Amino acid sequence: LGPRRSGSSIHIDPCSTAAWNTVISGRKRWVLFPPGTPRHILKPASWLSARRSEAIDWFLHFAKDIPPQLPAHQQPMEVDCGPGDTIYVPPNWWHTVLNLDDTVAVTQNFVSTWNFPLVWQELSTSRAKMSRQWLRT
Repeated sequence: LGPRRSGSSIHIDPCSTAAWNTVISGRKRWVLFPPGTPRHILKPASWLSARRSEAIDWFLHFAKDIPPQLPAHQQPMEVDCGPGDTIYVPPNWWHTVLNLDDTVAVTQNFVSTWNFPLVWQELSTSRAKMSRQWLRT
């Protein structure tokens, strides 16, 4: 649930999980970058130092400058989703989202048999305690 001009700042979902998002009402603009896209281009120092962490700041001040800096295989995918649309975000893809309207949506990160090896590797190295809890259940 989010008002117009709110959203999610540029990030990669945790622990190599995948995610889906379904819009119930309103519209969302998604920008996705493939794995391997350099962090320093997507999260420029000028943006971080200005303490601009809102999605709207990224869209207003940095989005237009990014594509010319990237090779063809790292160009962004831009998608607008409306009521009834579902988007899938693969593991390790940078993404940011801007609500174009007051928006209601449902989202979930998940682990499947396909991405389990990625998630397990990430958890066992960066979140050892959590990985041990998984083994016990």
